[in-house]
Amino acid sequence: MLGPVFGALAFAAFAAAPFAGDALSFVVSGIVLLSIRGHLPAPQSSHVQRESVRHDLREGVEFLVHHPMLRLLAGLIGGLAFAQALVTGVLVLYCVEVLHLSPSGYGVFIGITASGNVVGAMVAPRVKAWLDASGAITTAALVSGLGLLVAARTTNVALAALCFFFEAWAVGVASVVNASLRQTAIPDALRGRVGNLFRSLIWGAIPAGTLAGGVLASAMGLRSPLLVAGFLQLVVAAVSADRLAAVLTSPQRAGRPRITVAVPMAGRSS
Repeated sequence: MLGPVFGALAFAAFAAAPFAGDALSFVVSGIVLLSIRGHLPAPQSSHVQRESVRHDLREGVEFLVHHPMLRLLAGLIGGLAFAQALVTGVLVLYCVEVLHLSPSGYGVFIGITASGNVVGAMVAPRVKAWLDASGAITTAALVSGLGLLVAARTTNVALAALCFFFEAWAVGVASVVNASLRQTAIPDALRGRVGNLFRSLIWGAIPAGTLAGGVLASAMGLRSPLLVAGFLQLVVAAVSADRLAAVLTSPQRAGRPRITVAVPMAGRSS
């Protein structure tokens, strides 16, 4: 959550700083990984390993597909991610050509607005307690959508920064609540597989949204991706609100699918 803030401020001071810092972080991570000492049992054969990977992946897919809440969350969060990506790819052009910010001003703008992620993550438990999980996600989508619609119609830097601050705040709230719901619903033995599959669906929507945003900006101007993204988020929130509330408040209808999970215990599966 803090990365975008410090990265944007570093970019404002020195354009190459975020790239150098990112490269250094990978070097440090590699050194840390090399320091890990341990021995894992070798697979009996490559054929067994391939069968195990396919089996494990199939279990994760089946759990996600047959779980009503996870299936709905995947579609909802994927749709919101697509809408946000419509804006991400053209944001720098919007800031420079519509808001008339300098390169350093763009860095400060992103740093200030990205701080909304941190604030949103911090207040997410309170928002969830106040509105419940479905209300928190729906409200976040509505706030984000309205923020983008207002930002699309203004050239005032302060108002645009406020809009994007609340858009980032909404992302922080929805991310925390969504992650807690997933982690609660997925058994320990499947959490890595289902969680990564869920993330793959979301991250798969981002490049599609970025490409669509570029096409919209080229054809209809730099404001159009913001307008379409804001309207799309409002539609997604409105369409999914009742269904999400029903799934989250009716555990018997969102019960876990009957899938046998192999859990390693003392070198054996049970």
